[in-house]
Amino acid sequence: MEEAGADLIELGIPFSDPTAEGPVIQEANIRALSGGVTTDKIFDMVVKIRKNTQIPMVFMTYANVVYSYGTERFVQCVSGNTICQIVSEHDGLSSCYFSYKMIS
Repeated sequence: MEEAGADLIELGIPFSDPTAEGPVIQEANIRALSGGVTTDKIFDMVVKIRKNTQIPMVFMTYANVVYSYGTERFVQCVSGNTICQIVSEHDGLSSCYFSYKMIS
């Protein structure tokens, strides 16, 4: 992707009940989960990607995913894998918490 000119990679972590999304994203979540995608597998994929590129990466995910994984554990994995940002469609406390944890 980097060689093709991508400036950033956005990785989606699927959620089992993406009701706030449109049909395309809902179906992508269902396909990913049906295919066995897990948060741990996403983190493993990031480790593999990081061996070949330093292109910035961000996650698009849901607060439910982070909370069920464990916020401290999730943030440790994110910072350990040099993900530069978590893209959240939720404003408020959870976004502030992740931003604080990422910079501190």
